[in-house]
Amino acid sequence: MTRAIDLTKPIQLDDGEYRLVQRTSSMMTLIRSADREVITMPLGEVSRRAADVSTTLLALPQKLDLLSPADRKAVHERNTEIEEVLFGMRPGRKKQNPLYDLAKTTETQRVESKANELDVSARTMWRWVARYREDPETGAADLRAFRQFGRTEKLTADLRGAFAKVLNEYPKKQTVRKSVLVGWVKDEYLRTCGEAPPALSRTTWNKYLDIMSGRVDVTKPAKRRQTDDRRPDKPYRPRITSRSGELIEMDTTKLDVDCLMPSGNRGRIAIAAAIDVHNSSCRAISFASIATRSVDQISLLVQMTTQPADRPGLAAHRERLQGMYPEHRLLTGEEYERKVLNRPFVYPSQITVDNGSDFSSAPFLAAARRARISVVFAPPGSPAKKPHIERFNLEIAKFAQTLPGSVGNSVANRGAETPMSELLSYDMVMALVSDWAFGTYNTTPGNKLHHDAFPGLELSPNDMLELDSSITRTDLLRVPVQGDDYLRALPIDDRILQPDGIHFKNLTYWSDDLHPLLDLPELTPGLGARRIQFHYDGDVHEFIWAIAPDGSLIECEPTGVTQRRTRPHEPERDVALRRLSDRVAVEMVSGLVSGTPAKPYVAAAVRKDPYAAPVEEPTQSRGAFDPNQSPF
Repeated sequence: MTRAIDLTKPIQLDDGEYRLVQRTSSMMTLIRSADREVITMPLGEVSRRAADVSTTLLALPQKLDLLSPADRKAVHERNTEIEEVLFGMRPGRKKQNPLYDLAKTTETQRVESKANELDVSARTMWRWVARYREDPETGAADLRAFRQFGRTEKLTADLRGAFAKVLNEYPKKQTVRKSVLVGWVKDEYLRTCGEAPPALSRTTWNKYLDIMSGRVDVTKPAKRRQTDDRRPDKPYRPRITSRSGELIEMDTTKLDVDCLMPSGNRGRIAIAAAIDVHNSSCRAISFASIATRSVDQISLLVQMTTQPADRPGLAAHRERLQGMYPEHRLLTGEEYERKVLNRPFVYPSQITVDNGSDFSSAPFLAAARRARISVVFAPPGSPAKKPHIERFNLEIAKFAQTLPGSVGNSVANRGAETPMSELLSYDMVMALVSDWAFGTYNTTPGNKLHHDAFPGLELSPNDMLELDSSITRTDLLRVPVQGDDYLRALPIDDRILQPDGIHFKNLTYWSDDLHPLLDLPELTPGLGARRIQFHYDGDVHEFIWAIAPDGSLIECEPTGVTQRRTRPHEPERDVALRRLSDRVAVEMVSGLVSGTPAKPYVAAAVRKDPYAAPVEEPTQSRGAFDPNQSPF
């Protein structure tokens, strides 16, 4: 039988004898008998250092943490009544009640007086007093409050460790039944302790699983569990900014407008935007087909860190769009120069994002680190933590209602489908949204923007940005982003460099510049012999960019491209290729419209007839592009 620590007697630890001074639910203050040194340590530390006392018996003081706030309040109130009976004075009062005067009453009289006052029996009052003397913190608590978990004497430290190991790794795995989780715990216990787990009933195993998971539903969808796992440990508190660029909010929304996609089909585009918290200005905007990914969010970083004056004006491209749709006005050349290209520039310091995979991905975080911008994740399911970008998304939804092809902001508000002949092209929609964001939203006074220099004047976001532009972080200003800078922000992978090239996604990539690398014993430090890293785009397979030992990029093209897309028995592949073509084309034009370096490669061709004979598709060269010409 194991022995618990008797706190009324000296406690023998590994470095001497101690006596208890004070105890809370999780900490103990002790005084050393030898030199009278006072120390405070957690209960677990006392248990570990105590001589010949089981480490599993000191969890009792943590009973207070198991109580709900209402139960803890009830225990505090009951302890106050008991302390008046035992010590004669009610805590928090300066005047003593004569019924509880220690000099004039006996303990029996005080207990009976308190029982009458609380309308309970004297026997109940004596039971509360006895339990209080054993445990001053939770002894007087209603024992039913501890029955939420039942008896846990078999939930040993080793078993808790096995549960903790499995539950910590569970968010990365698929959702399974409770019985499978319990099986993983048993396997972990056997692997760690070298002996079979305790023989418990299925009900007991499930009860212990509920205890260790904090009563969280472990069978919820994997995506929800992963989101909960990324939830910040501490509550996120909104910051009050003192200058422009100090804090940026980024988010993505779907534009509720049908438009003509590059493939000729009806589709919609997604918009990613960055809003400055200090002045509510739109700092960057990018577009994507289907949904945004990490490369689209990297495009926002590129825009925010490149001065607007260093971006292309796209005069010829905008004139072509204006000629195609004369009824929809775009900014003139002078307006575009003044409102978009000559905007004040302030380098961003910190960005706030949600927990989406496009923001939490390794490429985006790596690009942010390279730009020396810190990333803060807002708590999941808390749009109020990003109020400025949420308001901007609402304004975009209002603007979308003025465009042909608007489908409404919900299914309930959706009208008849707009004919294809009346839809705008995707690049025209992107140009209109960009002009509205930089030419209307940023230049319209409102949103209660005021500056100390002009207290009675309501300013526009650009006005506020102009007043703060004098504190630009000039030490971080850089030259316009070049093509290689964009490529280095793409996802990275590694493979073994084979004699015929790099095998990746069922293709073999080769470049003559890889020849000298075949004889090197190590291409990338730490990866092993002949393994080489490279950047790739998940949508376009025409190129990958291998990283040479000196850090330069080697553009590699696939060999044997005649073997691609030669399975006519899969007609759905044509649909996938069309969607892929739309995605790449939208991203490329998005870079041109917003001034971000466009993808320096061309989208894959789409065969209209999936049953036609395979035709050799020549690999298209990357080369340079003219921003004032149509990319198609």
